[in-house]
Amino acid sequence: TVELWVGKLGGSSIEIHYEIVDGSFEERTVVARAITVAAVVDGVTLRPIRLTPEGRAAVTPWADEPVKLRYS
Repeated sequence: TVELWVGKLGGSSIEIHYEIVDGSFEERTVVARAITVAAVVDGVTLRPIRLTPEGRAAVTPWADEPVKLRYS
């Protein structure tokens, strides 16, 4: 199962956080974590544009704590 949510909102970016959960165990077992950063851009100029208050409100229902990644 892939679970995803908005972990962080920037000025013109949205961090989408993921956890892949193995459902074959009784206890919740996360087997992978990832983060994608998506930039909101103007469709013509392809330059970043700031998130509007309406845009922020639209994604707020899917917001939760950010994933903590370990780098080796």
